[in-house]
Amino acid sequence: REIVRLRVTLRHDLAGRIYHRLLGDIAKPLGAFYTSVSAATLLMHLALNPRWWQLDWSDENAVAKLTIADLACGTGTLLMAAAHAVIHNFLLAANHTTSVGLHWEELAQRRQRLLKQLLENGIWGMDVLPSAVHLTATTLALPIPEVMVKGMHLYVLPLGISKDGTVHLGSLDFLHGEPIPATLSLFPPPHRQGRRVTDRTRSTVSIQLRPMALVCMNPPFTRSCGDNLLFGSLPKEEREKLQKALQRLIAQKDLKASATAGLGSVFVALADQVVKPGGHLAFVLPKGLLSGVEWAKTRQLLTDRYHLRALIVSHDPNRWNFSENTDLSEVLLIASRNPIGVRRVDDRFPSPITLCVNLWHNPTDPLKALLLAEQLRELSDAQPDTIYDLWLGNEKAGETVIVRWSDLRALPHWLFPFAFAQGELVMTLLRLWRDGTFNETHLPLCPLQQLGELGPDARGIHDGFEILRGTSTPTDYPAFWGHDAETVTTLHQSPNAYLAPSRRRPLRKAESLWSGAGKMLIVERMRLNTQRLTAVLLPEPVLSMSWWPLKLRDGFDDRHAKALTLWLNSTLGLFLLIANRLETYGAWVKFKKQTLHNLLVLDVRELKAGQLKQLTDAFDCLAKVPLRPLPQMADDKGRAAIDEAISQVLGLGDLTKLRRTLAREPIIT
Repeated sequence: REIVRLRVTLRHDLAGRIYHRLLGDIAKPLGAFYTSVSAATLLMHLALNPRWWQLDWSDENAVAKLTIADLACGTGTLLMAAAHAVIHNFLLAANHTTSVGLHWEELAQRRQRLLKQLLENGIWGMDVLPSAVHLTATTLALPIPEVMVKGMHLYVLPLGISKDGTVHLGSLDFLHGEPIPATLSLFPPPHRQGRRVTDRTRSTVSIQLRPMALVCMNPPFTRSCGDNLLFGSLPKEEREKLQKALQRLIAQKDLKASATAGLGSVFVALADQVVKPGGHLAFVLPKGLLSGVEWAKTRQLLTDRYHLRALIVSHDPNRWNFSENTDLSEVLLIASRNPIGVRRVDDRFPSPITLCVNLWHNPTDPLKALLLAEQLRELSDAQPDTIYDLWLGNEKAGETVIVRWSDLRALPHWLFPFAFAQGELVMTLLRLWRDGTFNETHLPLCPLQQLGELGPDARGIHDGFEILRGTSTPTDYPAFWGHDAETVTTLHQSPNAYLAPSRRRPLRKAESLWSGAGKMLIVERMRLNTQRLTAVLLPEPVLSMSWWPLKLRDGFDDRHAKALTLWLNSTLGLFLLIANRLETYGAWVKFKKQTLHNLLVLDVRELKAGQLKQLTDAFDCLAKVPLRPLPQMADDKGRAAIDEAISQVLGLGDLTKLRRTLAREPIIT
């Protein structure tokens, strides 16, 4: 009965699965990772929650006027899922408004008519890969093979540089605010304009987008940092021209986007220009959106113009991702554009909520994804500061933390409600951030930047130094290189390398870089499921590659450095540090300088002389005690001793429960 009620026997794009498996490598240089069917079902079914739409879903004519666009559609998985969700909503509403219910034949006929109108007028899809867009047309038409669809708004857009030197950026050319001009397609045969794939004449057209009610996308993920793989499918010289053109476009249009974050950030800015007031966005994005410094402009754009309805992340160690062909950690986002005249949704609604969904099991079955979406639809009016369990049969599939949108906006970033799979830890974190209390005890906390300043990263060091591995050739510039889990096991470390000023023309002066050296190091990147230390102390100032050197401000000495190092390796310090991670792939995380500067740490300035001595003595006793890897923290006597010292000084009581709960987190285990 449940299956029949939810109409879960909806057909999906089998051809798309074959394409992704056999031909998906074609799109990898573009950073295109195709959305899984289950993720598309979950995202689109929730995004089209009738409670979030001012629409009479029983009115066939009203529903037929919906406009839905995917400007990087790939094989059309999201568009297919959107079409299914629209039909699902209509059939349920139409049958519900009829006192005796509709006969199945009448329902089937109305479904056909509505789907035909949607395919011909309502659904828009674009991509730079002709093979993918052709498959989108096939996928969308398959559910109604008995009906002739007279063309669809599905287009292959050009990417690259034409013979006259004109640069073309695919869908991003819409940011110019004009119809896409004649261009040269990336893949043969060449086309000098966007091509409508369902036009049998193979003619080219000039495309003008209309305002959309829903923009859904899983945009390319390539970033501009490192080797700068934006537009990575093109030759280097051509790629550099496109990268510069994109940077100029972002500056000229004053877009709230960063190419450093990757094309995903720019596509969100494009969607913002396409979606109409009161419309909706539904995106698959890198999890870096939640806490990445490069994603700050995108978060600000959404904060200023949208009500964030839902964010969904996976804590499933087998599936951190929602896309196929990748293992990168991702997030599903649903947001509603504020109505005209309303800058922020709080101007009209007293306390709108955001569904913060932490999946323990990321479904691979569209049926299970649909069942989860149905449960989340029911939470649209839930009370804030509550936790709801998600179930699939007798198995708990995750938890939803209900957060006020105004509270989420006030956080330094959006990772906090998703930092941990267990809602108990999330609520502990939010209380600690709001009022600085743990176990009803106020903690003396402050941002790290009030105590010291972080030095240069590995890239900066390479700009001015050459690395001399080992200690056989000493120089005036000692270093601590690497973060091997089997050798970096204790709080106290010694230099293991030296630096020499670069003999080539340096990009930065060695003296300037060395001014950022410090005795204390804080981790810059690590695997939470294998490594042990998050901070170490050395007898002399050093620079490092996998660590941030911390140079304490004037007035601090080794006692303060020891207390702070001890805190960062305590359960509470680790708890706050993990909540400020930049997650790339599950347990593989980074900690950005700006984020660490805002990290709440023990304010060693507030410690009395006796308290400072207690922590200093504890550090001296534990300095050479090997700590276990983080997954073993629950049974680690060394970490328990660190927690005992912190607890005695701050009067926190036993930290064993927090340590054991944290040890169960999938990001660690």
